Amino acid sequence: MSLKKFSNDTLAIKASPTIVDTQITISIAGTNNNYDAIASIFSIDGERISQYNVTSPSTNINLSTLRHGIYILNVNIDKNIKSFKFVKL
Repeated sequence: MSLKKFSNDTLAIKASPTIVDTQITISIAGTNNNYDAIASIFSIDGERISQYNVTSPSTNINLSTLRHGIYILNVNIDKNIKSFKFVKL
């Protein structure tokens, strides 16, 4: 997925890959290392499947137990939410 910048241009977030077998990686970069991030995975119909605390600049989330399908990953940092769509094989 492409790099998404926050409104203050000091923090950027990326999630990859978009086609997932076992894990997805959330990368957060910027000048401010003090963030409180929560990643939530939703089914395509809006049901929250799981939620994770993101405590480092690069976090891997194991998705091996998810069923095949299309999901939405929301990353909430200081009340700014960025969404990424991914496909679980």
